[in-house]
Amino acid sequence: MKIELWSYVRGYVIIKIEGLSVEKFLNLAVREDIHIWDVHKLSHIVLTAKATVKDFKRLSNIAQKVKCNISIIEKKGLPFIIYRLKIRKMLAAGAVLFLLILYYLSSFIWDIEIQGIKTVDENYVIDKLNEYGVKIGVKKRSIDTNLLENNLLLNLTEFSWIGIEIRGTKIIVNVVESIEKPEIIDDQVPCDIIAVKDAMVETIVAFNGNAVVQPGDIVKKGDILITGIIELDQERCFYVHSMGEIIGRVWYESDAEQDLQEIKVIRTGNKDERKILKVSDLELIIKERDQDFNKYQKQTNEKKLINSNIFDFPIYIKSEIYYETYEKKEKINIEQAQNIVKDKALQKIMDRIPPNTKIVDKQFSFSIIGKKRIKVKAIIEALENIGNKHPININQEENSIE
Repeated sequence: MKIELWSYVRGYVIIKIEGLSVEKFLNLAVREDIHIWDVHKLSHIVLTAKATVKDFKRLSNIAQKVKCNISIIEKKGLPFIIYRLKIRKMLAAGAVLFLLILYYLSSFIWDIEIQGIKTVDENYVIDKLNEYGVKIGVKKRSIDTNLLENNLLLNLTEFSWIGIEIRGTKIIVNVVESIEKPEIIDDQVPCDIIAVKDAMVETIVAFNGNAVVQPGDIVKKGDILITGIIELDQERCFYVHSMGEIIGRVWYESDAEQDLQEIKVIRTGNKDERKILKVSDLELIIKERDQDFNKYQKQTNEKKLINSNIFDFPIYIKSEIYYETYEKKEKINIEQAQNIVKDKALQKIMDRIPPNTKIVDKQFSFSIIGKKRIKVKAIIEALENIGNKHPININQEENSIE
């Protein structure tokens, strides 16, 4: 009992010996005066026993001599309990320290997000925020969101509304871009209606003012369609605010080309991965690629390491997956190539056509260039409103009459 108690205080290990010479192993252990106890023979080549930590090192040497394998099944005793408690205390202390660091870091801004932006450069907004002291690493309590909103609205005329929210360690700037208002002429101001583009007049209806063109007339950009100058005789006239609707027939042209042979990128099935720890703009490679493909497609995924509304830190595990590829040339049949270039040319035109335009005809003419490319010329015929109001310079008109 005393021996067992003393072994527990000093610490011991339960070991397993495997080999064809386990009997020889036991004999050598006894000869070397090594104390082992609770020996259990599981088979003619396997046995278990208990030994002190100090003696285990000597037993390992004996096992090596007799070509047996020796391993620890379990560690017992007071020293191991104390060690585990120390580890747990260190883990607990580390966890507490980690939480304290997180709490401290949560008082700073670690990410800036701009929402609602469409045409304005996002970096332009971030530069303005930096001018007002809002940048990565600034303390949250130093930011007055109401004051910042007002200052930004006064200086960023590109936006009609700005809202700022601090969420965790992220500052979110919501913006609504200003819409450029078209010039609106007061209905009491005399004006003409002029052509905004070259066209053939399809229909013209003057609600106020006199029409100076008729359906079928060809007009140029800037020509007067409905005049607001009403002549009573050669010396007298009065001015009105012209109103009316003029629909014009407009032609749009565009061309596009396409190779009759396309290169397809095909994956071989081989892939490799690179892992990166990303903290804000800093990146640390934690796993490099094992292979270097000549041609590849890269797919990048990011996963936030700490995902919390309270602790919203820009710490990510970035995964870059590289897929090995090769290129294969394939011929495109004429019909398929024609459809491709038609869509290209048509899209170029559609980008120029104003809303509410009615397309009445499409014409395409194709040609082959050097047996390797196909070219199309597209002509689109459309009906659209071609009129726009233009104020009358009354002084200039009266001087010209005089």
